[in-house]
Amino acid sequence: MLISVGDRVQPGLYREHSRFRRVINYSGTGGLVSLVEPEVGAGPLNIVVREIRPPQPSVLTITENAITLGDANWDILPSHRFNSDLNCGEMQEEFLLTNLNFLEKLIVDEAHPRSLVFLLDDGRITNFTTSFEQALVDRVSAGVRKIETGDTIAGVRAVKGCGFGLTPGGDDYICGMLIALNFVRRTTGQIPYPPVESIYAAARSGNLISDTFLRLAKEGRIHVAVKALLTALLHPDQTEITRCARQLLTRGETSGADFCTGLLMTVRRESHSRKEEKNGRHTRAHESHLEAHLEAEGFASGRIRFRGGVTKNKSFPRRRESRQPTPITAQMEKFAHTQQSAEAGVTQK
Repeated sequence: MLISVGDRVQPGLYREHSRFRRVINYSGTGGLVSLVEPEVGAGPLNIVVREIRPPQPSVLTITENAITLGDANWDILPSHRFNSDLNCGEMQEEFLLTNLNFLEKLIVDEAHPRSLVFLLDDGRITNFTTSFEQALVDRVSAGVRKIETGDTIAGVRAVKGCGFGLTPGGDDYICGMLIALNFVRRTTGQIPYPPVESIYAAARSGNLISDTFLRLAKEGRIHVAVKALLTALLHPDQTEITRCARQLLTRGETSGADFCTGLLMTVRRESHSRKEEKNGRHTRAHESHLEAHLEAEGFASGRIRFRGGVTKNKSFPRRRESRQPTPITAQMEKFAHTQQSAEAGVTQK
């Protein structure tokens, strides 16, 4: 029985690529598609059926209106189409940071010991004991430090392909990062830099499954559990966060945890960046308001040094002679004299 078909599943002839207990991946003229059971859930390239009964035929045929697999033939109805678009509503800052902290604790407590969650809790590094594993920790840590400090493309190139499994942990981390950047753009209007297209180009490695997931993440096309998690992060009910995160943590051996780590770190970084930008705008607005007030009090145009501000002209602007000093202007003249003396190397007591 057919339950759902992802909105990025394309017509074509597909042959088996890889097989797991609840998933069979097929590759073909339309790229990659996955036949999955309900526990895996709907996704942009998932064909969800009630049950996968082995052995399944190795050839899958998809048309605009039907799917054929051996003797099984399923009509595709409009109600079957899963909408994978990243549409989670508007940003709710008052819930987001609290929920990110909650999500981090859950991930640290429950993720696989050899996942990239050591980026959130360095106590987990002790789980990596061989020389290969320690080199992995060093490389991923160095790459993520570059990403966190703004050297994004170099960091992505360092991280990609690193890790265990069918999709390396570094690739899963970057998928989470791309989804997070699209999430921030959709909910706040903030345009990420560098663009997600540049990050995707730097992250591609030739691994069919990884590159497919990276492309979907770049396009903002997401799994049903990811959509539910992102929506929950914007609301106060943390029960839904727990449910969705635990579902994601079961994906692969470490893939879900690595994805969640990249998602969490990126949303948090972008949130802090947005907060700092707002504080900067507030400071600049305050300075502009003060300058306008000084002008109204009788000072000619010019710049003065404010605490924490930047001086454009070192000389304090002269008061218009047509006005008598007021208490405000007298205080500012005293302030100007203090600043000029300080610049000349004299300490005012």
